[in-house]
Amino acid sequence: MTLLQSMGELHIGKKSSGKRKKVKNILPQKKRKEKKGSSGGSISSCAAKLLLCAADPWDSAAEGACLPTEPARDTMKVTAYARFSMTIGTGGVGWVMLTPSVANDYPSAWVTQAGYAGTTLVNQTDVANPVTVAGVTSVTLNSPFKGPQLWNTQGDLSSATEVTVGRVVTSAVSVQYTGTELNKGGEFYCYDDPKRVNLYGASAATLGGYKDCVVDTAATRKKCWVSTMPLTDAEMSLIVEERCLNNSLSSIYGLTALLYPLSAGKLNTPANVTSALGSCSTAVMVVGFPGNTFNVEVISHLEYYGVATQSMATPSVSDPMGLGKVISAVAKAPGIKQSRGGSWSSCVKRGMTMVAKELAPIALSVALAAL
Repeated sequence: MTLLQSMGELHIGKKSSGKRKKVKNILPQKKRKEKKGSSGGSISSCAAKLLLCAADPWDSAAEGACLPTEPARDTMKVTAYARFSMTIGTGGVGWVMLTPSVANDYPSAWVTQAGYAGTTLVNQTDVANPVTVAGVTSVTLNSPFKGPQLWNTQGDLSSATEVTVGRVVTSAVSVQYTGTELNKGGEFYCYDDPKRVNLYGASAATLGGYKDCVVDTAATRKKCWVSTMPLTDAEMSLIVEERCLNNSLSSIYGLTALLYPLSAGKLNTPANVTSALGSCSTAVMVVGFPGNTFNVEVISHLEYYGVATQSMATPSVSDPMGLGKVISAVAKAPGIKQSRGGSWSSCVKRGMTMVAKELAPIALSVALAAL
């Protein structure tokens, strides 16, 4: 019995002048009927944090995000970051290619400098025997593990039980104009390919030809950013065999899938046969005045699982349905931005609203309030 109910009964039962007063019942007669399916429509706190992480990966509240896959495993959760500059080359084109790696000695991004004379997405084809592209440099992130710590030196999956496996939760790149007011101008082409198509060699016309490519003006000083996240079971898996697509760890394809979870085991170029450099399926290209400079920020939220992470692992939550809703919301965001405009985070929020009609009102408001 609630406090209000007990007070009502005491008041009704009290005698006054020998007569019992009638008191209007202010309590609801019936419970509000719950909406059908509301009890099963909520998303976990882990999925809600993943939604925030996908909408605004730079938000400090997104740190510690994880993929709510099944089964839930205690993982080490890390946020890796880098800030650097990009310059439009002599051909009037500048770009940054995002290739999220879970190793801190393998490039997670490639970027143009003033000496770049090309107009397409190209990068170094090998680590061991680099083919240098003038005006293009690589960028690594400050994640905790190096490549050799993430694979078994025997190169045999049957004995790779002690391998520490890393996966990408979300990764994003933002570009912001930092040049003079006199020379500002041009266009951004921001694109993340959901099919993991290798964008190596793509031009502005190629990127602009994709329906989900967001084209925006570079004349403002607003940040233009694009994010990516795992979509397939292999990309999310913490099992070495599944991550390596059943290739041996001694295979260049197995290593690439292990170090670059979002590359689908594809190499950055068919000519690369000696080093594991993942393909690029996310990029921001700028077409504008040669010499214009831009500030670039790359961020990756990562998870690691294995013996080396035990003392730093924290609990995770399993929520496959919530994970599916977040992935669907992010998939809708580019189309929403094209048709309605707005910031990336607002588009992800609108996308979540579209795919989450079956969520309980309270659970939905909590998830969206985080944005």
